[in-house]
Amino acid sequence: MFFGAIPTFAYASNQALRSVILNPISLYGEEIIFDVFRDSEKVGKHTVNFKSLTDNKTRVRARFELEITFLSIPFYSYLYQSSSVWQAGRLQKLYSSVDDNGERTFVRAVRKDDGLMIVGSKNSVTWPTSLYPTNHWNAGVRDSKHVLNTLTGEVSPVGITKQTEERIQAQGGWVLASRYKYSGSIDTTVWYDQKGRWLKMRFVAKDGSTIDYQCVVCGLNTQSNVQSKRN
Repeated sequence: MFFGAIPTFAYASNQALRSVILNPISLYGEEIIFDVFRDSEKVGKHTVNFKSLTDNKTRVRARFELEITFLSIPFYSYLYQSSSVWQAGRLQKLYSSVDDNGERTFVRAVRKDDGLMIVGSKNSVTWPTSLYPTNHWNAGVRDSKHVLNTLTGEVSPVGITKQTEERIQAQGGWVLASRYKYSGSIDTTVWYDQKGRWLKMRFVAKDGSTIDYQCVVCGLNTQSNVQSKRN
């Protein structure tokens, strides 16, 4: 596997975080789009789509597609897809699949009582409490000690620490965002704005290259959210 465990994501009490968990469409709109760079070279795209099914139920579909070439000849490809249903802020079910240059794996998760029943290509587990999957759009993950790794089906222990606030480029402008560092089973860095929008991500692939997610569309559609590059 080229990437290893691509970085992934218990309820919080503040109102901003609740809005992320309960109504992602009001926060992001219907779609998030990231350009993906490997050592500053664009190699792929990551999209997340949201669809309201009922007043409190949302379907979320994510797709990450990457291709690396040498002398214009493709020699590595990676495709990740997932579909999940959330109700009242809790994960109800999820299916994900990975095609890692021809090696295919899957993960299924279904809510069981207050927890999740998880089946993957290589293992299965029943977890007694709700989990956030490794899709990053839900900032509620910042209080988590465990996440559902949607590549392996494992429940991965994590530590998530806020490091600093900084201005970053996102959706064609500049915005103030908080940088969070993941440690433990997952090693990555993720940026969220003050409302909990996912704006940026960075991690190191297994081959030592740096993978960067740069926001193209991530809900920053008003002048109050995005500052002009001229500022």
